[in-house]
Amino acid sequence: HDDVTWTALTYKSNKLCYGSTEVSKDSGSYALPAGNYYLSDSITIDGTIKTTGNVNLCLNGHSITVTADTDAIKVNSGTFTLTDCDGSKGTKKFTKNSTSGLWEPDSSGTITVTGGVITHASNKGGGGVEVSIGAAFTMYGGTLVGNSNQNGGGVYSMGTFDLYGGKIAGNRAGRNNSQGGGVFTGGTFHMYGGEITDNKADSGGGVYTDTGNATMSGGSITRNTAGKGGGVCVGLGGGFTMTNGTIGGSTTDDANTAGSGGGVCVTGGTFTMNGGKVAGNTATSGHGGGVDVYDGKFEMSGSAVISGNRAKLYGGGVNVGNDDDTYTSTSPAFNMKGGSITGNDVTYTGNDTEDHFGHGGGVYVNKNAKMLVLGTVQITDNWEKGTLNSDGAYVQGSGKANNLYLYSDDKNQKTVDIGGTDGLKQEARIGISTHIAPTTGKQIKIATNATKEQSYYANIFIPDAENSGYTIKKTNDALY
Repeated sequence: HDDVTWTALTYKSNKLCYGSTEVSKDSGSYALPAGNYYLSDSITIDGTIKTTGNVNLCLNGHSITVTADTDAIKVNSGTFTLTDCDGSKGTKKFTKNSTSGLWEPDSSGTITVTGGVITHASNKGGGGVEVSIGAAFTMYGGTLVGNSNQNGGGVYSMGTFDLYGGKIAGNRAGRNNSQGGGVFTGGTFHMYGGEITDNKADSGGGVYTDTGNATMSGGSITRNTAGKGGGVCVGLGGGFTMTNGTIGGSTTDDANTAGSGGGVCVTGGTFTMNGGKVAGNTATSGHGGGVDVYDGKFEMSGSAVISGNRAKLYGGGVNVGNDDDTYTSTSPAFNMKGGSITGNDVTYTGNDTEDHFGHGGGVYVNKNAKMLVLGTVQITDNWEKGTLNSDGAYVQGSGKANNLYLYSDDKNQKTVDIGGTDGLKQEARIGISTHIAPTTGKQIKIATNATKEQSYYANIFIPDAENSGYTIKKTNDALY
């Protein structure tokens, strides 16, 4: 605080003051003007703090607790910057509501949060921070915890939200098609660091991108829960680009969980992954343990890693597509131009051959989907009913290899397209499974646009356990 003048923000006798000046209150909201403020003690307020202009607030290890059904902070204009210069000061106790998943203040609770927090009193609802169109929120420290809203329990932003540090934890988006337990963005969201953890929503337990665009170059999104998209859900018109950081983690305690799309669910937008990890996530009842592309597009390249994820039905690492029989140019698509999908697993133990459950430990390409591969892609060491090792990856155990699984029925056989002028590099490795096994006199097509000689692709495409003993053959520009 040496380079600027900071003023204490206090709340006494039902009055919010900065220094000796009372903050004006209108319709349950406190209009905090531009300035630099810090908490000298924890405060409990009965309304929203609305900011205009550039407001910097240091929690200073203390807390803001709201005792009304309203948002804690609303950024009307300018930039609101949140810091916590003494994050080691003080602890707050919370208890996780077993039904809603919300962390509720409780002096005898078992969840401890250290440092400054913005929260709501028990049985009071409202978001942590709301950002209006044209406004901005920058977060360097503190914890947004125990807040709830229909969408965006921790942060609801139609403007710009930059996350550098701190935590967004234990928040809840409301019921009935709620979105973004931790963060909802219809604007621009940049995640450079920090943690988004243990939040809950129907879609996008950690983050939901609506018509907005999000980027992730650091930090972690862990332990969030949703019906679809435990960590992240990319909605229609939304975009999420990941260059670093982790969605999930290396242990089961870090896992994001959802019915489908344990780590990420794409329901109409685009998920671009150039780096970072989607690891250790679980689709508890459906498909896409790591990434579920129900609709929209998934672009994977560079050093991106999808590993240690598990799905109950199919697509332990990635599921592409759904059960819609109608194929159009906008149908679900997965373009894999680099990166690795290894050490994932699918667990189904029933006997449902019609719906092809229990396949695609690495990638499952459904009947209305398309997939492109090129470069040095790696889809190997994925399993059906594998065993989790101490490094957080699934290994064979008593299971069997099932890497890239191509859907087939009496109407069609899915294939992958080898893209680009250079196609697949010699270093690429793809384990391959087809539902209908090749027989004498009946070859099963697996790839198109194969422009090099047959022996070149025989080293790249490796038949999995269900197709073991078969060899890769080429006819014209197709592989069988």
